[in-house]
Amino acid sequence: MDNDLVPIRHLVPALVALVLLACGILAAPVAAAPAGASPTSVNFAQETVGKTTPAQAVTISDPDPGAVHIVAVAIGGADPGDFAISGETCAAAILAQGEACAVEVSFSPQAGGWREATLVLSIEGELPVMVPLTGTGQTKMLTVPASAAFATATVGGAVTEKVQLKNDSEAGLNVNEVKIEGTDSGDFG
Repeated sequence: MDNDLVPIRHLVPALVALVLLACGILAAPVAAAPAGASPTSVNFAQETVGKTTPAQAVTISDPDPGAVHIVAVAIGGADPGDFAISGETCAAAILAQGEACAVEVSFSPQAGGWREATLVLSIEGELPVMVPLTGTGQTKMLTVPASAAFATATVGGAVTEKVQLKNDSEAGLNVNEVKIEGTDSGDFG
C-alpha cells in the first residue's frame, strides 16, 4: 500500500456524516454567535443643551467558544457629536468565552430635541456589535410678554405693574438680571 493514500476506513466516518448532512438527517454546525451587548440600547434622560449626563456602561461579552477580537470602538449615526465615550476597556481587546469588557458612554446634547447615534464595536471576522443611543436635548426657554399696559400716572407719581415670566423649559431656570431698555426706559424702573 502506498503511504500517500489514506485507507478507506479513515474516510468512512466523514463520508457518512457528509451523506447524513446532505439528506437533512444531520444538522450543519452552527457558527459561533458574535459578541453580545448588555444593555442592547441606551436611552439617556432628558438633558439641558451643553450639559453632560453621568456615563452609562455597556458591557460586551463573548458567550461562545472561540475568541472575539474587538478592533475598534466608535460612535456613528445621525448625531455622533452628542454622545461621547468617556471610558472603555474594549478597543483591541481579545475576549475568550465568558470574558467581557465595558464601554462608558455619556450624553451631551448640542441641540434641542430628539438625538440619536450608535455605539459601534468592530469585531474581526464578524458583523459589528451596534448599540443604539438616544436622548433628548432640552433648551432653556423663558417666555416674556411683548408689552405691559400701565395705568395713567401723574408726573412724579408711580404706578406698578406685574410682568410675569414663564419658564417653558422642563429644567430649572435662574434669572440673574432684569433690564428695561428702549425709548423712555428711564421712566420705568
